[in-house]
Amino acid sequence: MRQMRRANIPALAVGILIFIFGLAGAFPLKSKGALEFWVDGASFASDSGQAWQEIYWSLRASDFTAMDTLGRKMARFRTEIMLKDQKGTLVLNEGWNSLSPMPTEQMMKQKDMVMLDQIEARRLKPGSYHLIMTISDLAGKKQGTIDTTFDVPDFSMLSISQIELSSGISVDSAKSRFRKGSLTVKPWPGRAFDDGLYYYYEIYNLAAAADTLNKRYLRVLYFSEKDPAQKIISNKEISSSSGQLSDYGGMRTDDLPEGRYRLRAQLIEGSSVLASSYANFEITHPGMVMLAEKEKIAAEIGQMMLDGGDYYSRIEYIGTKQQIDLLNKFDENGKKELLRRFWKQRDPVPETKENEALIAHAQRCRYADQNFTENFAGGLKGSQSERGRIYIKYGPWDDREITTNALQTRPTDIWTYDNGRQFIFFDKAGIGKFDLIYSKTSEEKTDPGYRQYISGY
Repeated sequence: MRQMRRANIPALAVGILIFIFGLAGAFPLKSKGALEFWVDGASFASDSGQAWQEIYWSLRASDFTAMDTLGRKMARFRTEIMLKDQKGTLVLNEGWNSLSPMPTEQMMKQKDMVMLDQIEARRLKPGSYHLIMTISDLAGKKQGTIDTTFDVPDFSMLSISQIELSSGISVDSAKSRFRKGSLTVKPWPGRAFDDGLYYYYEIYNLAAAADTLNKRYLRVLYFSEKDPAQKIISNKEISSSSGQLSDYGGMRTDDLPEGRYRLRAQLIEGSSVLASSYANFEITHPGMVMLAEKEKIAAEIGQMMLDGGDYYSRIEYIGTKQQIDLLNKFDENGKKELLRRFWKQRDPVPETKENEALIAHAQRCRYADQNFTENFAGGLKGSQSERGRIYIKYGPWDDREITTNALQTRPTDIWTYDNGRQFIFFDKAGIGKFDLIYSKTSEEKTDPGYRQYISGY
């Protein structure tokens, strides 16, 4: 299902895989006590040689005792977090009560409802830290506790941050505590994945490449406790990059055997590994529990491909740059899932099986290919031409005028819309290649010298 390159690792590594995977470190960690929750964390560089430590946790709604509040069933619980440095000095001491709606019984049957939260310690010095975290069910008197130590790395030299493993990465304009730049990175503290895994990490203090012969790459790979052969997920050249970078991506895990795995990010120059980081994870397949949900998603993807035909993936004109970049980072199965979400958000009538927005998009793409294809050597397919791009993005015109310059016999194509938009295309070379020279909308550029092309009309 997934095509990946394989790279061999030394035979000695096979003998120590069990030892490696046994060193789980502080994270992820399951609580002790009657109330179960998972805690995970990742360190990133902050200012002045310090680090930004994120701590994430997840709780199951079904583990709480429901309270009746104004006719609604609610979960009421208290979270307390204490973080000390290696000298015993408190660097974080937080506690708060939460009130959260309980999911209905129908919702509980459909999926395991999980609540996620996160806290940050933004200016930590490299070193060892002691974390004590307690969550108490205030209605049922149950309690769970985490008591562990973890190390915050030194990112002052060339280095890679710790890797955050996620259940989903999306481009989202809404503010969220899970935001990283323009992305929402949804943590999955237990690191047990079924159908999809996502990752995010950063690279620091990358100097400009001095050796132009040895190219630099960011490589992401994984291997399992049972199979030490490394499978490469991503191998991106960054020879021209320097300073601080971030990288993210994902992979489908439906067809991976259950077991323990390691994901590794490497900065490679020539045959040398300049920096690396890793995160352990597990693959679990819960059998029939999620089968209905998977079948529903598969049906939605099938309907999407039926509605869109060959054009369901052609979102380069209507998606944001971040969405296009995100789409290009995944394998084919991952692309289908991201496109499913993309079109589902745009479905004007979600009650129907068909996605009317996707159907209209496919019709525009099809019309562009049939009417705007450039019929000369090296000419573009209609949906890739300037007229095709505008047609797909803004839809059919309300009025169209095609005129010909009497002196140059070069046609001009003018599209006018009732909402005030206007686009003028001109065949500068007289070979059927139309360029957009004028746009009456701030979303498109106008050629400053456009008047010279239409002055003869």
